[in-house]
Amino acid sequence: MPVSLCEFAEDLRSFLSTPTPEGMLKEWDRLSVDLRGKQALRYARRGAGGEPVLTEVDGLLLRAMSRITGFSDIPTRASARLRTFRYAELERMQCAASAVLVDRRFGAAGLHSLVDDREAPLARRYFAFLCLSERHLPGDWEFFCKYLVGRHHHALVATAIESLRYYPEHKPSELLVRMFGAVRRDSNLRRFLGPRILQTLYVLADDCSRPLFEDLLSVGHTEADPVVCEVMRAIVMIFRLTGSIPQNSKFSTEVDTKGAMDFATLTYENLRSSFISVEVL
Repeated sequence: MPVSLCEFAEDLRSFLSTPTPEGMLKEWDRLSVDLRGKQALRYARRGAGGEPVLTEVDGLLLRAMSRITGFSDIPTRASARLRTFRYAELERMQCAASAVLVDRRFGAAGLHSLVDDREAPLARRYFAFLCLSERHLPGDWEFFCKYLVGRHHHALVATAIESLRYYPEHKPSELLVRMFGAVRRDSNLRRFLGPRILQTLYVLADDCSRPLFEDLLSVGHTEADPVVCEVMRAIVMIFRLTGSIPQNSKFSTEVDTKGAMDFATLTYENLRSSFISVEVL
């Protein structure tokens, strides 16, 4: 069952009603505040819950952060754990709630302004970007493209990449193929952005991406997880485009390739309508 904002607000009230750091830690674990908060705010980002309850949740999160800050003079293991770990999680959830509030009050124009505001906390900008990405409004194509060039945080770039799959009429495949070529020499960027680029190309299924996947059959990175395995991506994509099982650097026989390809295809289809990079910050 999805966690509603009202239920999450009750969790926060219970968390705040505990006067000691030790009690707050126990209440956090009992309620699974972080997991329930992420779920409630994810559904809120997609339209669940009105502005009054969002405002209440935002205020409760700020109060919880203030309470933890007030424990700075208490030299216990519990207070240190709250300040080191739980404060950061509350801050992240507060940024998510704040971004959704901007959406409720000012709509897409407010979200655009928040994402472009480099003085705003990165997490708040990121969650505002997710609001826009999951709605993928018809007029936002150029806005997403803006975050594919220049120096932007990799989480924003990844979300922009995944958003392009909803704009096939603009033929984004060539842009994504060029982008993969630009990041393939940087191992860190390739590991983070590569799966997003390849999944969007998988959804688009444009024949212009075929040369890239043919190249990856022999020189792509291999991993056990099909989500990040470039060779597996290439096998599935070439089969989609040509109808034949290609030779590759990962499997020695066609039987092995076929078995792994069926599982990988199911994995990629399950990711079709979701964002690999959702809440990476």
